[in-house]
Order: sequence, then structure tokens, then C-alpha cells
Amino acid sequence: MLFLNFLPDVLKELIKHVPSLMFEIVDWKDLARELSKVTPRLLKKEGYSDFFARQQAFLSAIDVNLIISTTSKEIPTTSDQATGEVILRTYFSQLYSPHGLFIDLRLQHFYNGPDGVTMKPSSLWVTFKDEFRHGLIKMYQGFYYENDTKLEQGLIETGLLKAEWPTGKKDELKSILKNHFAQSLDEGMVFELEHFKNSFVKIANFLINNKVIISHDFMYLGIYLISLYLGLQTTKAPLPVSRIFKEIDAKFEATV
Repeated sequence: MLFLNFLPDVLKELIKHVPSLMFEIVDWKDLARELSKVTPRLLKKEGYSDFFARQQAFLSAIDVNLIISTTSKEIPTTSDQATGEVILRTYFSQLYSPHGLFIDLRLQHFYNGPDGVTMKPSSLWVTFKDEFRHGLIKMYQGFYYENDTKLEQGLIETGLLKAEWPTGKKDELKSILKNHFAQSLDEGMVFELEHFKNSFVKIANFLINNKVIISHDFMYLGIYLISLYLGLQTTKAPLPVSRIFKEIDAKFEATV
């Protein structure tokens, strides 16, 4: 993948964890257009201050605090349960933001300060198409509220399923996702990047076999999830994923 050589280091570091199979099913023209927008944001911080202000205001509603620079009051955070919960709340909350999302959730961007754990985000931010973002929310709602109809609707809106497919084919993908997140439904989930990558490969194989071409939104989601797992696996703590998602959903669902 020669195109990686031309990407900024931050993006290159995250993309290297994306299973190579995903690059067989991406819409390359679509991805190239998007990467041409993201690169100036990383190198020149184009649009950063404006996006930071909007996202800071949005996330303050659930006490996720963004800082633009650190002072002597902030120290690098430790990989503990409290930090893990803040990272997970940030992950879910940003799916509801109409402004976009900071997609690098690695531990190095989080600090302990006077008001608890804060995030100093990098300039790596993106936006999802509304249909894709709403579909993602429906997927999570369908899974954590055990509503199979909503789960399927979300998968269709994200472009991972086709409405006209037979039930058996739809159930195959839903089964992969349910198996991956099964632990998080009733108990604390310990995040391990290799576990995620194994599920990602299964999804990629399913999409390849069914000739599904993915958009840049799905690639961004993959990078976002990889950064989440990189940030959370160091905690080695069982995190209450279902509870956190439901709290965030109750706060923002009406805004979607």
C-alpha cells in the first residue's frame, strides 16, 4: 500500500493496524478525496480551532472536558478504570455530534487534571455522512437494547447490508457483530486490539464475498475503533460498555 508513504505519521501509525483485506473493498476514489482533506488538517491544523470550540461545547454536556493545551496542573493519565470510562464515553458521545469527531483516542491524548480526566485532542478530526452516523447509532441501539430490527436497519444505513438480501445472509453479518460484542452486553468488557482485528477480518471477508464496496466513512470508523482499542487495552479493566452507551444514548438520542 504505497499510498501510506504519503500520509502524515499520525494517520500512518493508526492505519497500519487496519487489516489489509479492508483495502480490497474500499472505494479508492472516495478515500483519496477524503484523505486530501484530512492531511492539511494534520499538517496545518486547518479548521482546528473552530471545530475544537464546537466539539468542546458539545462534549461538555456529559462532562467530557477538552483542552487545547496543557499546563502544570495536567499530568499524563494512568491506564486505569476511570480513564477507560472517559475514553469510552468520548467514543460514544462523538457519534451523536453533528460537527464531526476527533478520531485519535489513544492514551497519550488524555491527562489527569484538577477536574478529572481531560482530553487534549490531536488535529486528526473527520466527519461522517449523516446517514452513516445515524446508522451507526441505530446499530448500537439495536445491539444494546436487543432490538434486532433496529440493528438490521442500522447495518443497511451504513451500507454493510442490502435491504434486498435474504434473511440468512443478513443474519450472518449480525452474528459476527453479536459474537464480538457479546461480553459487553451483560458484563464488563476487556478491550484487546487483536480480538477486534480478528472480528474486523471476518467482517471484511463477509463484505468481499458479497461484493460490498465500503466508503471512506467505514474506513474512518475502523481507524476510530482501532484508536479506541489502543487506548483501552492498556487499562486491562472490564468496562461497563452497555451502561455507558445507554447513558450517552439517553442524553443525546433526541438530538439525532
